[in-house]
Amino acid sequence: VSYGSTAHLLSSSARSLSVERDARDAGCNYGDDPWRITEEQRDYYTHQFKSLQPDLNALVSGSVAKNFFTKSKLSIPELSHIWELSDVDRDGALTLPEFCAAFHLVVARKNGYSLPETLPQTLLPDFLQTVSAKPSQDCTIYDPYRESVSVSQRTELETLPSN
Repeated sequence: VSYGSTAHLLSSSARSLSVERDARDAGCNYGDDPWRITEEQRDYYTHQFKSLQPDLNALVSGSVAKNFFTKSKLSIPELSHIWELSDVDRDGALTLPEFCAAFHLVVARKNGYSLPETLPQTLLPDFLQTVSAKPSQDCTIYDPYRESVSVSQRTELETLPSN
């Protein structure tokens, strides 16, 4: 995705990046791990994803994501770096977990954190899907663009240290 020029703004999500202020005011455990998405943040990011793409199993196109994240007022090089980190499968569009990772990187950067060189483990799509998986779900994590994650792989992810 090229972050060259800004296109029209989507009015339904014009205030979307105000979560940076909310996150700062709430003291969102950034001291422990700034790259861990809290449940409240995940709910907010999911709501914003739905405002762009109502189907949570579908993708947000690169152009729609560009228009959305450009409203953050981050520099073009920073937005490009965030895109490269979060579009893990390099398909030019964002899944819900990739969108959440990108949004979290934008919020963290707006809150004064330096962007990481590589995507932190807690923002990887497989980690985000495992964390948000409900116990009542099937034994595999559905992602139409990857192989299913087996129960043993999922268990490995769930037993990672939470420090």
